[in-house]
Amino acid sequence: MLVFLTHSALELYLDITGQQPGEIEPAHRARDSARLIAEVFDSEDRDGKLFEFLYARLEDRLQRKLTACREKKCCNVGVLSSALRHIFVHGHLTANANRMKPERINRARHRILRDRAGILQTTAQSKNRAGVGRIEAPWMAVLPAAELRRYPTSGGRR
Repeated sequence: MLVFLTHSALELYLDITGQQPGEIEPAHRARDSARLIAEVFDSEDRDGKLFEFLYARLEDRLQRKLTACREKKCCNVGVLSSALRHIFVHGHLTANANRMKPERINRARHRILRDRAGILQTTAQSKNRAGVGRIEAPWMAVLPAAELRRYPTSGGRR
């Protein structure tokens, strides 16, 4: 649920600030999002069950992007959070989906959640430094600090 909310918050943030998703690529690089994607697929989804489950329930465009992430050709964690949000919203994702162990999907979810929250923070900070005006981070209030500290993240600040 938190990945869903965080992804939605990022979309709203981009809309409010007039940015396009491609404009946050510097934040993805700063947070080493490519490494996070590799960790999700190499550690949490070694057997490919999460990928298969997501892939089977996505539209063609998102399937192609998800495949690119798995093949390490895409460093946008937004693809993963978008895929998770899509199947969560449509009711497909449960703790035992495709016979996955709940703790593995939970760890993957938390890695993605931390990265999305970090992207929001990094983007807001860069806007503030650029003199766009003070942009606060109210979305951070919905992310329990204990949850964010519990799981490691790639790159950037913790």
